[in-house]
Amino acid sequence: MNDDRLLVFLDDEPNILNALQRVFFDDGFMIETFTDPTEALSFIQENDVQLVISDQRMPAISGAKFLEKVKYTRPETIRIILTGFSDIESAIEGINKGHIYKFIAKPWEDQQLHSTVQRALEYYDLTKQNETLVEQIKLKNDELESWNEKLNQQVSERTSLLLKKNVELSQFNQSLLSTVTGIARFCVSFITNLDDSLGMKSRRLHLWATRLGNSLHISHNEYSRLEIATLFSTLGATSYLKSTSTKVKDLSHSLSRDQLHLMSKLSELKILEIQELEAIADIFNHQFEHWDGTGIPAGLNGDQIPLESQILALCNEIYSYIKSGGRTELDSITIHFAPLSGNRFDPKLIEKLLHVASHEFDFFRLPCRTIKLADLAEGMVLNQDLKATTGEVLLTHGIKLSQPQIERLQKLKHHFDLPAEIDICEYK
Repeated sequence: MNDDRLLVFLDDEPNILNALQRVFFDDGFMIETFTDPTEALSFIQENDVQLVISDQRMPAISGAKFLEKVKYTRPETIRIILTGFSDIESAIEGINKGHIYKFIAKPWEDQQLHSTVQRALEYYDLTKQNETLVEQIKLKNDELESWNEKLNQQVSERTSLLLKKNVELSQFNQSLLSTVTGIARFCVSFITNLDDSLGMKSRRLHLWATRLGNSLHISHNEYSRLEIATLFSTLGATSYLKSTSTKVKDLSHSLSRDQLHLMSKLSELKILEIQELEAIADIFNHQFEHWDGTGIPAGLNGDQIPLESQILALCNEIYSYIKSGGRTELDSITIHFAPLSGNRFDPKLIEKLLHVASHEFDFFRLPCRTIKLADLAEGMVLNQDLKATTGEVLLTHGIKLSQPQIERLQKLKHHFDLPAEIDICEYK
């Protein structure tokens, strides 16, 4: 290791240089001695010198000034100054300006000088090792930053792709829900052919539930599930008729909770035949849960009950109340629901129902009317299937008319014999 050490001694007296060399004779250092500061500085500029010892008092330049130049030439080189007692103050000044490692007073003790140089070289090694480590850390940091940039780019690309797929999936789900909603409307038309009162119930539940859902600012998916559930709500009635030999007209009368629950389960089973509609089946399953936890089938309470199930149950209660002869004035509705608040239904949901009803005078009525086919306008909702006189169904019940559909109907007049009038609803 010492064979690689290159030391420079500068002094205008050759005997001092010889004395310095003798101190380090056994260390194996490469030592260059100079009496001329200019030659010494030139050598230091051209060679990797680890340590310089310079005398303070020299004719051409002071040791402090010389070592200050060394500092700017090779800042990493260790700088030591030799000085007599009378030069100590100027040597201290040089330490401050030239960042001198140490000053040694003349005459020196060989052992002290030797130990000082050894420690100085150890300090030099540590400084170099630290610089190497810092450089390695910088390189590693640069590599890590490069990897992070690549990783961030990959994450950004994957995230962008994932967002795109999510948008596509969301659009597909919305399309699927729209398709299912259309099928549900068709089922309502089919049920209406069995008995108009069943179709009327589906339409009323659908109207009340969707208005209430809008006022609660429920999500698009919640709204779609609620819409489908209300339209399918009487689906179980067809199976109930067959399994119990009940006549259609008997369904117009009040049924017991067990009978209503059976019809709901039949609707649920019909829905479960379509695997993708399990969420709709859950709405049917939990519509008989009570806010206070005393309902069936799972004894759920409070917010454990799906919101769509709560809304469907509330609309069914409205329908049963009105069907049994209850008055539709707001005061009468308020009196009816007062004892049900907090046990059967969420008080806030009833409060929202009454709030909406107070601002929509016809909330509990189905705002439908019969108009001429020529008076159809965009936004109107068909309250019955639009059929040609020969029986072909051109538009199904529940369709919200668009301008292109109305224009298409005008063209169909030339190919089909259409009715002069049709029932429509104007949903708010």
